[in-house]
Parts: sequence; structure tokens; C-alpha cells
Amino acid sequence: MSSSITDKKSNLLWSKSFIIIALVNALTFLGFNMATAGFPVYLSSLDMDESVVGFSTSLAAVGSLFMRPFAGYLGAKISCKRFSFMGLALMAVPCAISMVAVNTKVLLLMRFLQGIGWGISSTCCATIIAQCVPSTRLSEGVGYAGAISSVTTAFASSLAIFILQSMNVISMIISIGLVIALAILLLLLMRPTEIATSNQVRKNPIVICPPNAIVPAVMIFFITFGYSPIITFVTRFASESGFAGVSLFFLIYAIATIVIRPLTGIFADKYGCVLPTMFAMTTSVLSLVFLLVAHNSMIFYFAGALSGISTGMGMNALQTMALKGATTQTRAATMSTFLFGFDFGMAIGAGISGLLVKTYTYNAMYGIVAIAPCVGLLFFILISAVKRKRA
Repeated sequence: MSSSITDKKSNLLWSKSFIIIALVNALTFLGFNMATAGFPVYLSSLDMDESVVGFSTSLAAVGSLFMRPFAGYLGAKISCKRFSFMGLALMAVPCAISMVAVNTKVLLLMRFLQGIGWGISSTCCATIIAQCVPSTRLSEGVGYAGAISSVTTAFASSLAIFILQSMNVISMIISIGLVIALAILLLLLMRPTEIATSNQVRKNPIVICPPNAIVPAVMIFFITFGYSPIITFVTRFASESGFAGVSLFFLIYAIATIVIRPLTGIFADKYGCVLPTMFAMTTSVLSLVFLLVAHNSMIFYFAGALSGISTGMGMNALQTMALKGATTQTRAATMSTFLFGFDFGMAIGAGISGLLVKTYTYNAMYGIVAIAPCVGLLFFILISAVKRKRA
């Protein structure tokens, strides 16, 4: 009888710790993505140059890139919970400073610190989630946590723009800070659940870049390379083009992302990740092409739907592809490598698009950026063909 009760407890998915860390993870995604959409608009309101606006998104991604290779290892040595507090603090403090600082260098430094905080907190949350989930239900638990964070991620941009338009910039920044503060308070309620000790970390070999994660990381790079100019400049593009209701663009994007993710999971489990990845790359290209030719609000909104489909489907299919080839020992390094590709695409895409809009129109910039996911699609087709020949 006692053995049966113990087995049930050991197989429990929705434990208090799992629910708390899933919510903390979701709030972390919400806060960071609200800042990613909102801070460019804030900088634009200060009449800063487009290249500076694009550079702000790049700096946040660079900060995250800087921390990714170290976050998992340091989290295990220090304790993931304690290290998460440090990451969340680095996301929250810049919000308070940004409300009073209007100096370009200070604001860019704040975005860099937020990126470092995001790299720490998102990596540590993912590690704690895996530790809270029973080994027999790992995929299920990670899937539920990912679905919850996907909902907050999908609505983050539209929420930031809604607060900005209905209230003001300061209210938006305060809202971002409050979201991160709530994540910190929830984390305080959680008992430590770390499995790996510093001795185990020293004994185990450090894997930086597992081979199974390379192709998914490269592909998500191309997707986010095309997505970052959309989230960075679409508000100013809509204003310049006379498209009303940019918040509706982000709402349509959010709905498309939420709907497509579970459908992608069902399809990928049954038929594999190749077709969803190719479709995600194709819709990424099309979303940018529709922004290139957008001359009315309907085409503009349709581009938002395509972008949501691309991002949601690409994240699900490529993350699954990476984890299918991972062992228990390399799972953290696999996710670190995959997220590195995600952040790298955001950084490079936003920076290059910011330089392009200094010379070209927004429409032309989106058309030029569409070349990147085109290259990614061709690369993936070639890699898939080579794998089929070897099989």
C-alpha cells in the first residue's frame, strides 16, 4: 500500500513546485517579450535613430547570447533557484532606471542587462522544470510548461502596445517591471528542487554544442532573423503606412501562434518534424513578402497571421527535432544551443534591419530580409536530401 502511494507521488506531474516554476517561466517570457516589443517604441518616442532602435533589440539578444553557454553550468553550481533570482533582478532593475534615464548609452546598457537577465532566468527555469517533472512524464511536463509560456509570449507584444497606446510609455515600463516582480514573488514560494550538485557538475563532462542541436539551432536562427525586424519596426511601419490598430496585428499573430503550436505537436509526433519545419520557413518568407507589398490593412494583418504560424510551428518542430536526438546528460546543452540560435537570429536580424531602414523604406527592408529565411529553407532541403541518401 505505501509502495503504491510512493509510486503515485513520484509520478505526479502537477506538483506545487511544477505549477510555480511553470508560472514563473511564463511570467519571465511575458516580461521579456513585452520589453522586446515596447522598448523600441519607447526609443522611437524619444526621436532616436532607427539604427539605435534596432540596436536595442540586438543588444538584448547579445546579452542573452553571452550568458547562454554559462547559465546552465553556473546555475547548477550556485543553485538554479538562486541564480534565477539574479536573472530576474537584472530584468527588473533596468525598468526602474529606464523611467528616469533618457541618455542613449544608458538605455542601451539597460537593454543589454535585461538580455543577460533573460539568458540566466530562462535557462534556469527550463532546468528547474525538467527537475520537477517525473522522468516518465518528461516530454508531457515540458510540453505543458511550454504551452503556458507560449500563451504569454503570444500576447506579450499586443499587451505592451495596448498599454502604450491606451496609457503612456511609463505605464508600459512599470507593467513590465511588475510582471517580473510577480515572478520573483512566486519563486520565493518554491522549495529548492535542484538535482545536480556542484560535485556532479565537476564530475560530468561539459558539453557546449551537441551535434543533434546544430541543424535546429541554425534553422531557428533563420526564422528569428526574419521575425525580429517585424517585432522591432512594425509599429513605426504601420504608423508611416497609415494602417490602423497595430495592436490587432499582434493579436492576430498571438492567435495564430497559439492555434498552430498544438496542431504542430500532433503532426510532428505522427509524421516527423521535416514538413512542419519546411512550412515554418515558407510562411516566414511569405510574412515578409506580404509586408513588402502591403498597401492596405488586410494584407498587413495577414502578414501577422503568417508570422505567428511561422514562429509557433518553427519553435515546436525544431525544439522537438533537437530534443529527439538528446540524451539525459546533453538535454540542457541541447536547449542552450537551440536558444542560442534563437537569440542570435534576433540580434543579427534586428541590427541589420535597423541599418537597412536608414537607406531603404520599411517595405523594401522587409523584402530584403526575406532573403534570409529563403536561404534557410534551401539549406534545410539540402540537409534533408543528404540525410535521406545516407539512410
